[in-house]
Amino acid sequence: MLVFMNDACRYVIVVQKPMARDWKRLPQLFKETLCETLLKEQINPDVIDRYIGDMGEITFAANSGRQKTAWLNKASANAWYGLYSYGDNACLSVYASHMNVDYAIDDRGKPSNMFKKMMMKRYGLPVIKSRAFDLAIRLDLDGNDAHRRLRVPANMTFEQLHKLLQNAFGWKKYHLYSFGVFKEWSDGYYASPDIELVLESDQYDAYECNPDAISISGVKLDDYVPEYKKILYTYDFGDDWRHYIEVENLIEMAAN
Repeated sequence: MLVFMNDACRYVIVVQKPMARDWKRLPQLFKETLCETLLKEQINPDVIDRYIGDMGEITFAANSGRQKTAWLNKASANAWYGLYSYGDNACLSVYASHMNVDYAIDDRGKPSNMFKKMMMKRYGLPVIKSRAFDLAIRLDLDGNDAHRRLRVPANMTFEQLHKLLQNAFGWKKYHLYSFGVFKEWSDGYYASPDIELVLESDQYDAYECNPDAISISGVKLDDYVPEYKKILYTYDFGDDWRHYIEVENLIEMAAN
């Protein structure tokens, strides 16, 4: 891992498994990862743009100081703890920035909170600007359907939504899955979706049934919602558990 830490608030940015080509564009990679991470934190995009713009040229120098080295070591350890639970750099960075960066229990989440206070003081704009969707979910159980209601961030990925649905319905993450996106529900139980998102796997050909399907990797809800307000989540292609998801509301919020 490559771990960056803001020495003013100890906010953490993590790049997993950097390749040789990444070292050649390290300043740009840092900015890209920082931007993605702050968007995950629901930071106001206008604040992010100003902050990135104020950076100027990024340079690198040898570290000095025992205290900063200790903080960076702790930040690296936090990132390591979350490495196998968070597949993308932005989610892992958020995780590391919400862990404690010292050994005091009340230090947990301090880097993220300090960073937001710094941004509010510097720019005088609402720091948080978030969008969320209210979802109504029905698991088809032949007349004994199970229902859940969830409020989720608009920039949540479909892979993250899969994990959330697994927890919400008590599944065990044993089987494959896919998402179908609809503008309106079509007639017929197995009607083709307007867009199908599939999980690429060595276990089967994800595109065999639908060559026009799209890889689910990195796709976010707001890439399609609210233009598409109906989502079908199919889990376990043997038993074919079908979860019908309807987007009921779009919530927008700004706050300091």
